Amino acid sequence: MDACSSEVPGMGRSIVYIEADNEADARQKASDRLKLPGESIEIVPSDTGPYEASVEIPGPLNVRIDTDMFEARVDAQAPEPGMRAPSRGEIMAILAAAGIKIAPKAHALETLVQELAAGRDVDNLLIAEGSLPQRARDGSVEPQGDWDYPVVPGEDIGVLIPAQDAQQGVLLDGAHIPAQGPPSGEPVEFSGNPCCRIDKNSYTVRSETYGMVQLDNNILSVKPAFHVRDNALVLEADIFARDNEGRPFTTHRYRDIFSMLGFVEGFSERAVEKAIEKAQTTGEPQRMSLVCQGRKPVHGIDGWFEMMYQDERSAVGSTTKNGAIDFRERGVVRAVKQNEILGVLHPPVPGTPGKDIFGRIIPASDGRPFGLVCEEHADVLDDGKTFFATAEGMVFLKGNRLTVTDVFRTEGDVDLSTGNLKLEKGSLYVAGSILSGFSVSSPANIFVEEIIESAQVHAAGSVEVKGGIIMERGGEIHSEQDVSALFMKNAVVKAGGSVQVKHEISTSEVIAGHKVFALTGRGKVFGSTIRCGEGMEVQELGNEAGVETTIHLGKKLEVSPGLIARKKELTTLLAKIYGKLGSDPPQAILERTRPEFRESMKRILGTRLEAEKELETVTNAMREERARQRKETNARIRIYKFLYPGVVVHGYGSRFSVTEAASRCCIFYDQTERRLTLGSL
Repeated sequence: MDACSSEVPGMGRSIVYIEADNEADARQKASDRLKLPGESIEIVPSDTGPYEASVEIPGPLNVRIDTDMFEARVDAQAPEPGMRAPSRGEIMAILAAAGIKIAPKAHALETLVQELAAGRDVDNLLIAEGSLPQRARDGSVEPQGDWDYPVVPGEDIGVLIPAQDAQQGVLLDGAHIPAQGPPSGEPVEFSGNPCCRIDKNSYTVRSETYGMVQLDNNILSVKPAFHVRDNALVLEADIFARDNEGRPFTTHRYRDIFSMLGFVEGFSERAVEKAIEKAQTTGEPQRMSLVCQGRKPVHGIDGWFEMMYQDERSAVGSTTKNGAIDFRERGVVRAVKQNEILGVLHPPVPGTPGKDIFGRIIPASDGRPFGLVCEEHADVLDDGKTFFATAEGMVFLKGNRLTVTDVFRTEGDVDLSTGNLKLEKGSLYVAGSILSGFSVSSPANIFVEEIIESAQVHAAGSVEVKGGIIMERGGEIHSEQDVSALFMKNAVVKAGGSVQVKHEISTSEVIAGHKVFALTGRGKVFGSTIRCGEGMEVQELGNEAGVETTIHLGKKLEVSPGLIARKKELTTLLAKIYGKLGSDPPQAILERTRPEFRESMKRILGTRLEAEKELETVTNAMREERARQRKETNARIRIYKFLYPGVVVHGYGSRFSVTEAASRCCIFYDQTERRLTLGSL
């Protein structure tokens, strides 16, 4: 090869140092790191240090990579006569072949190129180096002046130093090393009303009020050193002898500062002067000294409603023949007759205006009118102030709402003192419990403060039980709307709407036209038979003991009564024919019939054939109707915690048995599979 050759000779090696227990382990780790077959890697054992794993790479460089993939060093011999030194691009390609994915050190690369070009060997040159991760740095503020003293509006209080994000480290192969700690430094933030602002060009922070600088948990604010009280009639402030820059305060300066903040009325020069003198003498600020004082308005008197009717039969809350009424906490209660005067609305009285420390006129509140609202069975005469009852009942004045209603409330339990309660109208409020053996009914709602025992309860509206329902000896609750309780045990509950419990339904029979809910507390349903027309939502269904729990999902499939009746007629007719003639084919029956009776037999067999065809048609129609009803349903059972074995779900002609526990799941009718199935929420 002549001296003008442009060839770069030789092969080098990429050397990786591997920490391993044995040579096989070292070969496997080297294969994983170099992403090369193990047989192409040469392993040099070591008694004291890491194994040396190497592979050939094109070019006259030996590249050595340390065990932690953080440093790469090169050895290179000067080109032999007639050979040229490798270029920068060729060196970069050699390094890449050695597994180095990051850029080499610029100075080292330049040194390597120059040394080889000059015909000199290169030994142990650090050619590439990973970078260490950098922790995030919180932002800060460099104070201006002494923050132990107040700052004033328009003056600088410091310079903001922004936060810095964490920086990942990088290994030679390009892998990233996560930084320790949070990904971002906590920036200096400003509270909701920081009373200061930042110059985004210079990062200088400037006060917008008179107060003390606070930097707590990297939240910067200026806390006003003054307080407005008594509806802006009094201004008090902490009075200092100097500010944060060391400049003295004077009465005139304080007047200008507070005037700049909008306090322009009633500046008390004497009080401020005395506070400054005391601050100078003691070296301590004078806390909440009087600065400004406005003039109070004389407010008028609000309107009010004067109840005119006096109950001659009993005092408010006393016992009546029909039960006990106690609405002391809910307004004034009176019993009135139709067209009875309830009371008179009095107008407000005007007042005299004042002036606050901002210089604003404080209107002399003329007194607010009492906005009385007439609700059920209450109205007002043409004079606009006299109110009367439009029906007989009890008077409720709750806030500004006037009502005459027919709510019946017991003083305690439904027991021998009350007997059975049957209301012709209105709702029932039971202040205690409904005890076993008694019955109550209402054309509206029933609310029970404590529990319902084995009693008969019927409501055209809803039934709400603040405690639980315990029916050890029979009883039933029937509501045309909703039923709710803390828990249900051995209960029989039928609701046209939804049923809701907080803790559990156990060993009970529940029918809900809409949904069953058990979500807000423990939310358990087990050992019960539940029929829910629109599904149920519970925390847990069944229990760990696997007690049988039966759910009937969806509304009961109902076929047209006409189809049912016709099917019954046809079935009865065919049963009679089969009973007389049997079910053999018509030809066989005709062959064994005497000739003189064959015409009659043909007519009977014709009737049988027509009945069989119609029965098939009716049966198919009933199947189609049930299928349509199944298709229209989207009722689901949603279980937000646990579903246990022992639960059996019926619905839409399908049955689903739970054999394994599950969590956060739902049971629904799959229209495609035409069966009940288990899915996730």
